[in-house]
Parts: sequence; structure tokens; C-alpha cells
Amino acid sequence: MANEKTTNIDFLNCNGSITAEAFAFLGKKTKGLTYYDIFLAILQTMVTVKTTVKSGWGEVTLEPGQAAISNEMLAARFKLNPKTMKGIVNQMADLDLIRIHRSTTTTVIDMVFMSGWYKDGRYQRNELYLHAKKPQATSAVQNTAGTQNMP
Repeated sequence: MANEKTTNIDFLNCNGSITAEAFAFLGKKTKGLTYYDIFLAILQTMVTVKTTVKSGWGEVTLEPGQAAISNEMLAARFKLNPKTMKGIVNQMADLDLIRIHRSTTTTVIDMVFMSGWYKDGRYQRNELYLHAKKPQATSAVQNTAGTQNMP
């Protein structure tokens, strides 16, 4: 289709859990760039099959649902200060979109917001999925027709 954008994502579609707070965060901008653009760049590097990649001084084996991309790589790609990028990526982790594992040679990111994805006509469950947090007891969310609050 003429209006279809190419995203370079290795799956057709996915299921997941994103809070309203995380959606609002992804809509924020810095230097004309939305945080969603950064999130998408991380998502584009996610593997859907066990994969070994060269990183730093060695190799790292990624499980399905993981990506290997550093703050420095993201900062260079989007022409942002590395400290700014680190703050953005850390906030994504605080909002349970991703989980970060850092070592001296590699940054591995788990896509914990995603419960699974469809690829080649098959659904693959994400073993790294972090279920949505239960709302606080003081939540302003009310029960209405068609919705259900968690206990």
C-alpha cells in the first residue's frame, strides 16, 4: 500500500500491556523527536528467536523478546546527549515497558510490556512479559459497564 510505513520489525503484530502513564510518556518530545521513536528503535532490534550477536569484546546470546542496543548507540542515532538518552530509557524501565541489564560490554533490554507476538502465522508467547501492575487501592478508576477493576 502507498501509505504503509516500513518499520523493520521482525513480527506482524503483538499483544501487550501499556499503562496510560506510559502512553503519555511515549508521546513526549525532545528536539522534535517523540519518545515513541526511541521506543520503536529499541523494538526494531528485538529478536524473536534465540540469537547470538557480537557486542563489546565478545558475544551475547539474546532470548526471544530481548534486544541489544546501548544508550550510546541510541544517542548517536538520534543525535541526543547520552545522559539524556539514559534518562529516557531508564524512564521506560520505570514504566515497565522494558527491563535493562547492563554489563561492561553489553546492554540487553527485555521487552517486558509485550505478552507475545505473531510471526509467520503463529503466536509466540514472550517469556519475559511482566504482567501489568495492579492499581493502587486509592485508584480513581471506577467500575463501569464493560470494564473490570483488578481486586
